Amino acid sequence: MTRPSQSVLGPVTRAFRGVIVVALMGAAMLMVAAILGGLARMGVVLPGSVGRALPEVLVHHHGPLMVSAFFGTVISMERAVAVRTAWSYVAPVAAVSGGVALVALSDAGLAAVLFSLAAAALVGVFAVLLSRRFESFTLAMALGAVAWAAGNVAWMSGVPVSEVVPFWASFLVLTIVGERLELSRFRGGERSHAPFWAGFGVAVAGLVASLVVFDVGMRLLGGGFIMLAAWLVRHDIARSTIRLPGAPRFMASALLAGYFWLTLAGVLAVIHGGVRFGLVYDALWHAIFMGFVFSMVFAHAQVILPALSGLKVRHGARFYVPLLALHLATLLRVVGDLGGFENLRRAGGIGGAAAVGLFMLVLASSVRRSRRRANASQKR
Repeated sequence: MTRPSQSVLGPVTRAFRGVIVVALMGAAMLMVAAILGGLARMGVVLPGSVGRALPEVLVHHHGPLMVSAFFGTVISMERAVAVRTAWSYVAPVAAVSGGVALVALSDAGLAAVLFSLAAAALVGVFAVLLSRRFESFTLAMALGAVAWAAGNVAWMSGVPVSEVVPFWASFLVLTIVGERLELSRFRGGERSHAPFWAGFGVAVAGLVASLVVFDVGMRLLGGGFIMLAAWLVRHDIARSTIRLPGAPRFMASALLAGYFWLTLAGVLAVIHGGVRFGLVYDALWHAIFMGFVFSMVFAHAQVILPALSGLKVRHGARFYVPLLALHLATLLRVVGDLGGFENLRRAGGIGGAAAVGLFMLVLASSVRRSRRRANASQKR
């Protein structure tokens, strides 16, 4: 996840503050809907009226809801804030609108069009950023947006979701590693970037190859993910910040733990190739989305939320509880998948949902604590 700073907030951002808040609240609700759909998809019986009223569309379209409606909204909102133009908000608004079309209207066709529009707008935002100043890390994130656009167009064209997921996953992975590349300037310099671009190139080659021979493409993509994870473990600034107290140590812990799951997903892709369904398929993609991506969300939320909403977060040791729960749940799910232990797999799914819910509660509690502290200081 990228990390805009408070310094990028300008007049356009302040004018669109309401849009930002509504879009982020909508994205959060769509994330909850996607999680509920994922639980129902794996056979978890949801309690009471929740289970009875759960639309079938949440079960069938769990993936696009999570990737395009939630992550697409958040990532494109970060970039809209950075580019500081009114039109850049087309991307997050279209992404969250696509999620609403999917959930409220059960219209996958309209959702796919809106998601494709969002991705195209995000590519345009990165083009503007690159024209202002060309940076290698911006290029990496721009290619992630291109992968998102390609995946959405493929989904809109009727390509099976199992063949679209690599593009959606690459959108998130390439965006995240691009942001980490930016921060690596403080550790190792440009000379360390050659292995990064080697892994990045292999991953992109895998995506392209998957359009022709899916099995070969998936193995290449997995190899690229392994190379990128190895580079991150070696060169990420998290190796230094984990020695610091407070929020920097928490962020570094979440980052380094997430890189393990990216590596494992790459290994599974190399070994199993073009798997399109089944337990290995589930293990591979949830290692990325649940273990890697959500660990990145947990790591950066204390920076992203203040930058986008103006809300201040007070860090505390309690943030480690949902982080540990997330990785334990991912372990249970992956072991359950690979070992054929249905109870473990289901426990992992429930645990992952609980970890995300707990993290949201801890985050909200931290915002309230920060507000109370600020109010108390003003009264003195």
